[in-house]
Amino acid sequence: MALVHADTVNVYKRASVQRFYNRHFPQGDKAHFRWQGSADSPVPGAMSASFSAAMLNRLNYYRMMSGVPPMALDPNASAQAQLCAHLHASNPDFRFDEADPSLRFYTREAATACSICDTFWQVADTAYVINYWLSGATYYRSFPLSPAFTSIGLGGASSGSVQLEEYHFAATFAGNAPLQSRDGFVALPPPGYVPTEAFAQIEYLQFYATGGSDVDMTNCAVTLRINGRRSHTIRQTANDPRLLTITADRLFKIQNQRKLKNLVVIISGVVIDGIPQTYRWRSNFFKAAKN
Repeated sequence: MALVHADTVNVYKRASVQRFYNRHFPQGDKAHFRWQGSADSPVPGAMSASFSAAMLNRLNYYRMMSGVPPMALDPNASAQAQLCAHLHASNPDFRFDEADPSLRFYTREAATACSICDTFWQVADTAYVINYWLSGATYYRSFPLSPAFTSIGLGGASSGSVQLEEYHFAATFAGNAPLQSRDGFVALPPPGYVPTEAFAQIEYLQFYATGGSDVDMTNCAVTLRINGRRSHTIRQTANDPRLLTITADRLFKIQNQRKLKNLVVIISGVVIDGIPQTYRWRSNFFKAAKN
């Protein structure tokens, strides 16, 4: 499998983004889940190295497309994530509650792991599970794209249900890169995003402020440049102080422009840690192959 982090992509060049997509994205949907363990055994086992690599590859694809450096796989963090995934798979009804000793194969170490891990479960057994993860709640899907993290631990287990086999995954982040106010926003893949679909399928864009400790969007404004032409400026309000959402009706009808060549989003008037910020983003998520 070609490694995303060993490659380069210029998100401002359509040809570069198409090549990057064709070389890396489809491979993940061909990599199938393998687990050396059982939900009926107290031994957590481990995901196959090839599937862990496929998940990391898909995650780093999104990070690099967002202009964020790729992460490395941390073996110690992965061991914790595996403990958490195994506990969930062994107890299918255990979801977001705090782990307690009544759970099957409960250990203090597994409970601690669950307290620090993000968990997600699907019936998909390919690296497409990363797409599901990044389509979840904004708070959780912002972490994988944050420049604050430099490494990640990944774990997975299967419930082994006869009627419906469910795959449980866990991830925990390790390493810390200095996060400054200027790090500003990261662009979140829209829920349900599929790189090969036309832009018309996208209902809204979201940007999440990862930098700083205090974010003020009171006077936030968004200017859109579509195919080199400037549209009107949109004044935005946000319920979540770190989340900026631009809905389709605000996108100046670009959701109907199937020949979209270039979209530039300029976010201004955001104050992070007392410093006014201007953030510029291009339409890299919508420049993939077949568009």
